[in-house]
Amino acid sequence: MDFRSTLALRFRRFAFVAVLGTALTAHGTAQAPPQHPFGTLRDQAAMQQQWLRKRLDTFLPSLMRKHGVDMWIVPMREYNEDPVFSALVAPETFAARRRTIYVFFDRCASSGAAPSAQCIERIALGGTSQGGVFEARRSMRAAASNVGRGQQAELWGDEQWLALKAVVEERNPRVIGIDRSTVFAFSDGLSSGELKGMSAALGERWSARFRDAEDLPLDVAAVRLPGEEAFFTRMQELVWSMTQEMFSSRTITPGTTRTSDVAWWWRQRVNDLGLATWFQPTVDVQRKGVAEDKLGEDPIIERGDVLHCDVGITVARLNTDTQHLAYVLRPGEEDAPEGLRKALANANALQDMTMEEI
Repeated sequence: MDFRSTLALRFRRFAFVAVLGTALTAHGTAQAPPQHPFGTLRDQAAMQQQWLRKRLDTFLPSLMRKHGVDMWIVPMREYNEDPVFSALVAPETFAARRRTIYVFFDRCASSGAAPSAQCIERIALGGTSQGGVFEARRSMRAAASNVGRGQQAELWGDEQWLALKAVVEERNPRVIGIDRSTVFAFSDGLSSGELKGMSAALGERWSARFRDAEDLPLDVAAVRLPGEEAFFTRMQELVWSMTQEMFSSRTITPGTTRTSDVAWWWRQRVNDLGLATWFQPTVDVQRKGVAEDKLGEDPIIERGDVLHCDVGITVARLNTDTQHLAYVLRPGEEDAPEGLRKALANANALQDMTMEEI
């Protein structure tokens, strides 16, 4: 799959899916979505683990070659994780382990052989193998609680940097990519302290080969498998269903319901379904002939109002971000006024043109 088109697809779905959909009317009855619509957390974790291995096998070799990086080093400390962390670890892993250093090395780059999963070494210095996705290096010391049993201790402290130097020296990479960028936040995950520690441990010979990875971590976080895209479509279908319920008489009583009531309905509904969200939902009102500053921060919804929402859900480390419009029917109306419908059609046309240029 072409990485540029994959990234564009992700941009559309994860960021630009905030398109204004059909002119929903806040009346009628919507069917409630099923409870736990994506199965158990255990089922989701098994699916995510398969995605992780397949993503790294499928995309990482070509991405490293595309960005001219022989070795990619991603060090981080617990609770100060690199933004790319969640794209590299198993679903059971929520934070780095004290210090975790991930090393990716393209052993085929020097020969010019075609990139493949077999070309990329994946080494974890600290933490686990993430379900067998990495080769987890251990300390040469025996674990304190396993003396005589042959189990080695975890790498820790300066020993991790020494292990990293040995890995680098054994492979002699020409270019070492690090997550530092003045352009992309997702590519700027290397902390000042970790850069200082790594540079001191590796010395001038190897730190002189550091290069800002720029698009590499961004692309690794962005690329999606067909199975992930299909799952995301299911998520978005659920969001649309929930939005229809939110913008209905089951939730809104004109003259009584405030915008904050609707926003908190979304938060609670997401929680009741066993899901999560990654930002506070918002609902706002546009009212003919009334300036925005006159409506107040938490207006009561009235008939004839145009409603706008910005909502999302999180499932299996995927996030939706969706904006919809609704119109609250006046007595005797069966649809939104023609002017509003034309305005929405014009907005949709502009969005289509924008998407064609991405």
